[in-house]
Formats: sequence, structure tokens, C-alpha cells
Amino acid sequence: MSKYLSLSGSLLCSPEQIEIIKEAINESINAAKEYNCSVEQANLYLKCWHFPDAHVNWLRYIFFGGDIQEYAEDYIIHQLLSIIEKLKKSTIEERDITGQFYFTDEDGRIGLWITDELGVRTYSAGEIFANAESIGKNIIWKFERFYETR
Repeated sequence: MSKYLSLSGSLLCSPEQIEIIKEAINESINAAKEYNCSVEQANLYLKCWHFPDAHVNWLRYIFFGGDIQEYAEDYIIHQLLSIIEKLKKSTIEERDITGQFYFTDEDGRIGLWITDELGVRTYSAGEIFANAESIGKNIIWKFERFYETR
């Protein structure tokens, strides 16, 4: 029987990055089988990505939210890494991206992915609190709120 991972978070980007991000996510379907996901599952997980039509001020927020099969965790990380690589290879001026994704699973595992130009780093709940200074107070505050709801 499959186990599920509840995953939610967002990427912060510039307006110029949005189309490149959409392309990277759509192209990632080609690698789904490498991560034990069928094309049908990859298409289903595309529905977890949300690109708001309206934005306020200069940053854009791209959201991900959904319950995915636990073995698909590596596939979603692959999507994030594909986004980072596609942005690095692009000709746009602003190539950096940041994001935070919070997860919990059926076994009680709780954690955080931090995404930036260096890649995707995964932290367990214990590691988050132990590394609070390097992770950042704003992210810790958000994680505490997420942790309290579990």
C-alpha cells in the first residue's frame, strides 16, 4: 500500500522567470519514469502547481500544494532542480530563485525543503531547530506555525 506525503510551499521569483519555470515543470514529465512515476502520475502532479493570475508588487509567488505518493518525493525535487538549471541557462537577467516547501508524511516525518540557486536542501524537524541561525528566522517562524498544525 502506498504512503502519502503532504507537501506545500512556494517559489519566489521575478515576472520574467514564470514562463521558464512553467517550461521546466512541463518538460520534467519526460523524466518521470526515472523517478518511478508514470506519465499519468506526472500529469496529475502538474495540477499541484499554481500560478496566480494576479500579483501584488514586484515578486511573484508560485505555489505547490498536494498529497503525493511518498515515492514521488524525488520526482518533485527533480522538478525543482530542473527549474534551477533552466533558469541558470536562460538569458534573463534575474536567474536566482528561492522557495520553501513544508512536508509531513503518514509516519509522522515532518520537514522542510529550501530551494535556491544552490539546489534543494532537505531538513528534518530536529535539524531545522538545531540550524535555526543558518536557515533563517523567518523560515523558522513559518515552520513553527506549520509544525503546530500537525
